[in-house]
Amino acid sequence: MEGLGRVGEVEKIAQEFVQLPVRIADPLRAEIIAAEAMEEGAQGLEERDLPEGVTELIFYLAAEDEAGLRGAIEPLLRNGDQLEVAEPIPDTDWSTAWQQGLGPTEISPRLVIRPSFVEHRPAPGQACLIVDPGQAFGTGTHSSTFLALACLCALPTEDLQGQDVLDVGSGTGILAMAAVSLGAASALGFDLDPLAEEAALINAEVNGLSKRASFFTGPMEELATEQVFHGILANMLRSEVLPLVPEIGKRVVPGGWVIFSGLLESDLPLMEPALAAAGLALESSQERVDANGDRWVGICTRRKA
Repeated sequence: MEGLGRVGEVEKIAQEFVQLPVRIADPLRAEIIAAEAMEEGAQGLEERDLPEGVTELIFYLAAEDEAGLRGAIEPLLRNGDQLEVAEPIPDTDWSTAWQQGLGPTEISPRLVIRPSFVEHRPAPGQACLIVDPGQAFGTGTHSSTFLALACLCALPTEDLQGQDVLDVGSGTGILAMAAVSLGAASALGFDLDPLAEEAALINAEVNGLSKRASFFTGPMEELATEQVFHGILANMLRSEVLPLVPEIGKRVVPGGWVIFSGLLESDLPLMEPALAAAGLALESSQERVDANGDRWVGICTRRKA
């Protein structure tokens, strides 16, 4: 999960606000609960990674909306989850306070990501993308997104220049936008979450990339039957991406590359048989240890010619 992952900008009004923490043992369920809460009227959300894989979501909302939000969240909770007591928010402009401490994320000498409210002058030849925390996953700070971008930056120029790229589970569209910023002719992204498409389209427009980066809501099966790509990006948890590996292998041209991220080091032995069956050979990998001590891995594979 992204630190400070989904924070909405809220106009401060004369109204009592509360913060409602909930701790969730499963990251996939955290995504579902977060989306449901935002639909039910939560006006802001801070997301934190806790030890042992627990995700803490802190919802900011009007006090009068607390009962409705609790009613929406409680049926989604499972063993190991914990819905805390709401606490009043001090009289402060919390709608902008969350911006404190957020700055640019330098992926490599080729790419930097920054939020819109932070000024940053990129190095010569360095692409700069503007992506704000929002309701879709992916701003570059989480290890999985960082590693996907790092693997992308490490590709030889000829693997991107003028090529077509697919972004599987595109979220904010950050990977698709990075691909075209680094030289790809076009990038197509898709996600099952309608909020992701909305966020990605806005981000592409903000970055002046709407003509080269496009997005849709739906599964991979909605792609044209014979549609293939020179490169594919998939920043997804192992449980999500493993069933898609056979189709991903069919969608990349012989000699083309596929970058997988969102994987823990312990996931690799489970991924290797599926990759081999799909004709994808491991070419390189990068890893990063997060604040909880989890070792995340990004891998670049290539389809056998």
